[in-house]
Amino acid sequence: MVTTTTIDAHGKSSKSMFPAKYDGKPYPVNDLGEATALALRKVDDRTAAITVTHAGTVIATAERIISEDGNTMTITNKTVDPPGEDVSVYDRQ
Repeated sequence: MVTTTTIDAHGKSSKSMFPAKYDGKPYPVNDLGEATALALRKVDDRTAAITVTHAGTVIATAERIISEDGNTMTITNKTVDPPGEDVSVYDRQ
């Protein structure tokens, strides 16, 4: 089970959970926008790659990197249609 908890700048917390392993295989998801499956893959000790699909078609990818000191997490999201990219940086409090 993968659990993510995010807290926005206003202190609002949101949590999502889904069954998945870091094995590169797609796992079904619900309540995640247009996504119907996520595939997670461990690249190295600090990097994970995520592929987001809808009905078997890739709609987005993401890469999550944890800094060497473990205090910063950078997530780069790329969408397919429309093409786009955004980068989020989180610092441990």
